[in-house]
Amino acid sequence: MIVSIDLETLDTAPTAIIAAIGISVMSEDGNFVDGFKTKIDLNQPGRSVSSSTMCFWLNQDFAAQDLTFATTDDEASNLPTLTDALVQMSTFLRKYSQYAEYRVWGNPSTFDISKLEHALHCAGLEFPWEFYQIGDMKTLKLVSSDAWRSIDFVGVKHCCLDDAKHQAKVIHMMLKEHGNVN
Repeated sequence: MIVSIDLETLDTAPTAIIAAIGISVMSEDGNFVDGFKTKIDLNQPGRSVSSSTMCFWLNQDFAAQDLTFATTDDEASNLPTLTDALVQMSTFLRKYSQYAEYRVWGNPSTFDISKLEHALHCAGLEFPWEFYQIGDMKTLKLVSSDAWRSIDFVGVKHCCLDDAKHQAKVIHMMLKEHGNVN
């Protein structure tokens, strides 16, 4: 299973407020199997915001903003807390963790996976992966051809689920190039 994880955050530090989590699950033959997406309540005491990341978000398409942040007071009041979102994410991921080829991928892993591990640790939750099940898309790109660049992006850039789906396609192509998937 190729499990691609993408976060939308309000900082680049490991302590960043996590605004949304997107996960795409792809089979080794390149078929989309499942997906997970949740926006998260931004009231996350002790987590950080940076002005440069806020400027980044102000310059994104409204569609990306709407898919990442609550757009009404009613929606905002119904978003899960970070801890609740992490529990939902972990429950989702555990459905796939029994597969021998289960691996979670970040782009890079030091962004998405590290922030999730920090948040899981702070919430007192177990990681839904082992250290040896983490893949780094940026490293894979370094040892692969540029053929992945031919994959068209489908959806809204900076929508975490659309980004995760695209990353899964790219990862699948690169792993196939190296003979690691069908």
